[in-house]
Amino acid sequence: MKKQLLHAAAVLFAAVLLCSAGTAEGYINANDLEAGTLTETERYEDGFVVSARADKTVVVDTAADGRTAPDGEVFTQRIKLGGTGTAEYRSILFPVQAGETVTIYLNSSSAADARMLVFANAAGDVVATITAPADVKGELKSGMESVAVPAAGDYMVYSKSGGINIYQITVTAK
Repeated sequence: MKKQLLHAAAVLFAAVLLCSAGTAEGYINANDLEAGTLTETERYEDGFVVSARADKTVVVDTAADGRTAPDGEVFTQRIKLGGTGTAEYRSILFPVQAGETVTIYLNSSSAADARMLVFANAAGDVVATITAPADVKGELKSGMESVAVPAAGDYMVYSKSGGINIYQITVTAK
């Protein structure tokens, strides 16, 4: 009986390890954050860092009526980047391993105009540019885009120009 229990425990442990291979390695979700205005850099779980300054704030607030992503994720809060960003302000930095995929849930803060989100490495080299779709009044949808990361390191996202709302960023193993 003891051997059977040990065997069952070993099988269960192996199953948990195998099943976790495709799950998120890290994430930041606006729903989990305390609402308010960031006037300085804040560090969060899983190595996520939101950079802000007193004159270049980032706001976490309620997304009126919520937003639903194409994969069914529902967001009731957003991280408002509030305008053009850089590594020093209005940006989100996070660690990624080679081969992982970063998925970003986002919208432009404009109801009419899409905006561009820069995805760059810590050195500032642009890896990808992601379209933040217009937040069309009455649609209550968020955009969702993924980027396969070429090399391990810290990466950041920030608006090329204008406000962008971030709902969630997930980092997933292959």
